[in-house]
Amino acid sequence: LEAAALGLPQVVTPQALAGLRPGFPAEVASREDDLGPRIVELLADTARQAQLRAAGIEEIRRSYVADAWAGWARRLMQVG
Repeated sequence: LEAAALGLPQVVTPQALAGLRPGFPAEVASREDDLGPRIVELLADTARQAQLRAAGIEEIRRSYVADAWAGWARRLMQVG
């Protein structure tokens, strides 16, 4: 989440995405052997970097800032 909030494009494993919303903006390396090649591909693709950068920032703003879950937390805390 921190990398996305900073606009850093990411190559991650499926385990790194566990617990996040499906479709989180990152390149996924399904196998350990794929990490290096996927990183090299992303480094060479500036358009994809820009896309992941913008999508990551937007995802954080939409789903992971306090305003996104404050209403839910307030309702949870209401008693009676």
